[in-house]
Amino acid sequence: MTFHEPGEGLFRALREDAIPAFDHGAGRARFLERFAARRKPSRRRWALLAAAAAVVCAIAIGAWRATSEVTFSTAAGEGRAGTWLASGGTTDLPLIFSEGTRVVMAPGSRGRVDALRRSGASFLLERGRVSARVMHRTNADWRFLAGPFEVRVTGTRLGVDWDPAQERFAVRVEEGSVEVRGPNVGEPQVVREGEQCVVDVPRRTARLGPSDREGVPEADALADGGAAPPSGEKPEPYPRGASTLPAPLLAPGRPAASGSTWGRLEEKGDYDGAYAVATSVGLASILRSSSADELLRLAQVARLSGHRDTERDALVTCRRRFPGSERAAVAAYELGQSSSPGEAASWFDTYLGEQPSGALAREAAGRLIESRAAAGDDRGARDAAARYLARYPGGPHAPLARRVLTGAHE
Repeated sequence: MTFHEPGEGLFRALREDAIPAFDHGAGRARFLERFAARRKPSRRRWALLAAAAAVVCAIAIGAWRATSEVTFSTAAGEGRAGTWLASGGTTDLPLIFSEGTRVVMAPGSRGRVDALRRSGASFLLERGRVSARVMHRTNADWRFLAGPFEVRVTGTRLGVDWDPAQERFAVRVEEGSVEVRGPNVGEPQVVREGEQCVVDVPRRTARLGPSDREGVPEADALADGGAAPPSGEKPEPYPRGASTLPAPLLAPGRPAASGSTWGRLEEKGDYDGAYAVATSVGLASILRSSSADELLRLAQVARLSGHRDTERDALVTCRRRFPGSERAAVAAYELGQSSSPGEAASWFDTYLGEQPSGALAREAAGRLIESRAAAGDDRGARDAAARYLARYPGGPHAPLARRVLTGAHE
């Protein structure tokens, strides 16, 4: 048999059994070494994997937040919707919300977070002033309720004032824009950056104009570690052709009580000083000679300086000296806020009887439900709840009214 040259060497090796034995151990070691080298990721691959994991984590957190109800906290801990909050006479009360919004209640203010939602929250301002920096998010829905007014916000910086005794409302916008609904403003009235809207309910006036920034409470102080905004910062100029400058916000716009020293101190927020001066002048004399508005202001000074007896005296005197007036009805509402549940229900009922369409009617109707329920008057609470829902089906006390009617209230 003849073999071609290229295969002769192989043939001879096979014939002579010259192929060395295969080293199985060494072959297995080489295989495992090469396999491990191929599986070992590079630094670049590790970086890509880490980045991908971070993106997935961020998406998961974002999805969780988008489907979770907003929460808030105060210095005392986690907050609860529906709980009344009050700031001291000289100190702010900050509220911090889980999605980044900050709300600051100015000294002497009272209100509550009325409802919490995935898209935002509703804050009910009973009296005083709040400033807020609302985070702008897709589908954000924030509302500030003050007396008969509602301010709708998606993302902005603003301040809201409400004085129930004087029935004066104001909103100032520092960034973005808001929509205001309520008497004398049209529905809705848009207030833009650098503007303020001031409404005097008794006089039926509403004025929109440039913001003066003086006395603006700063919610940004929380976000900036308590630092004040840069000095000299001013809002954008007001557009040409705008209305004349409106009256300033509430406190500076009110005349002092008969030019009195205590009235001027009250304007500056020095309630302790105002009460001390009023006492030195003679409370009995002030009660006899003051107007209805002055008596309501004296009641506020007494309340914020911690003298509840004098507050009550001023409110009762207002009702006795000015019976049937709108201010007497406001005094009844204020008496309801400072009374025990059973007596409070009577005062809120009195306000509604005297001012069924007054600026505080919705709040009085809601507080009537609360006070009757707290007093254990279940039947009266249900009656008040049914009347409230018939007139204010979307009002801030509507959830409570529905719980009362189903027997699920606390």
